[in-house]
Amino acid sequence: RPHQDSSPYPWSQRHLNFTVPTNHPFPRYGAAANSLSSKDGSIYIMGGLIHGSTVKGDLWMIESAPNNLSCYPVATTSEGPGPRVGHAALLVGNAFIVFGGDTKTDETDMLDDTLYLLNTDVVVLLSASEWLLTVDSYKQWSRAAPAGPRPPGRYGHSLNIIGSKIYIFGGQVEGFFFNDLVTFDLNALQQASNRWETLIQNTIDGGPPHGQIPPARTNHSVVTWNEKLYLFGGTDGVTWFSDVWAY
Repeated sequence: RPHQDSSPYPWSQRHLNFTVPTNHPFPRYGAAANSLSSKDGSIYIMGGLIHGSTVKGDLWMIESAPNNLSCYPVATTSEGPGPRVGHAALLVGNAFIVFGGDTKTDETDMLDDTLYLLNTDVVVLLSASEWLLTVDSYKQWSRAAPAGPRPPGRYGHSLNIIGSKIYIFGGQVEGFFFNDLVTFDLNALQQASNRWETLIQNTIDGGPPHGQIPPARTNHSVVTWNEKLYLFGGTDGVTWFSDVWAY
């Protein structure tokens, strides 16, 4: 939306207002957030690295209003994504979706390849004792566990949606870089037949050669427009890309 200020520098700084007493959760690196807010202006921030050494798995919400950004931790139920960095997130309707991230705590660990979905609608839990009725509000995590092959866990990838399908491209696991493109149809989430679908294999795994598809990369940007994915930039640790691809 055009900025009303005639200044040639339309950026302006905003400060977060923490609504509950808490240890300051920011700054942090490699967290995941929805790039577009919900209809009511909510932004979710999950995980990331703080103080250069502590990997977090917490969830925060920023509620945006004119001249005010309120920030507070979100209470959740069920087993959500644990501590991670370099993951990707997406808000689709009332679902905050998280995939990937560096979850290793030991060299022998495998990266998490689970697709997590947070129902952003509030779940109210009532608990009664002899003298007191307690009302607690939570948001609930669930896991998508389709049968068949899953895309390998990774970090530095992109996560986008077109229609009802989410798309994952690229990323890395340490020195290995991906250029596969995989998709999952959210409309099939409750169906026994739901599956991840590999649209394009990694070049190194027998997929199309470089030149026909984007070279493997991490930390790129992908946006959607007119039912297409548009890819820009990224790196394979040697080359810093400035190319643009469409799918």
